[in-house]
Amino acid sequence: MAETLRPMSTGELMDRTVTLYKKNFKLFIGIASVGPATYLLFQLLTMSSASLRAGSPNRISPFSATSVGVGFVAGFFVMFAGMAIAHAATVKAVAAVHLGRQTTITEAYKSLRGRFWRVIGVFVCMGLLAALAVIAAMALVFILA
Repeated sequence: MAETLRPMSTGELMDRTVTLYKKNFKLFIGIASVGPATYLLFQLLTMSSASLRAGSPNRISPFSATSVGVGFVAGFFVMFAGMAIAHAATVKAVAAVHLGRQTTITEAYKSLRGRFWRVIGVFVCMGLLAALAVIAAMALVFILA
């Protein structure tokens, strides 16, 4: 049966989190590995399609350099989307496990069906807020210095 929701101290919260993750280690490792595996596959395909050597050994073909650059930027967006979806699937799995329901890696990802753009939007907003906090902290440092 699921544990009732109640206020917990930081120590209790950390203990509960570690216990939850230890009991369901394979589930959470499986969920967390999908995003980076997609990114790795994408990068391997991108790098294998670009030849950095042109006619001479010390020159780089402009087309190859562009291909690598575009592949890097596209890979960043693939990684970003994979991380966002993996985090959302982890949240769904934690909620299910905490409520005492059995779940699988596939079910955690399937529960996100139809919510892709919402998850990406939340991730982008979090990134923008983090960037804004860094800019504000840097401005404060420059003002006080």
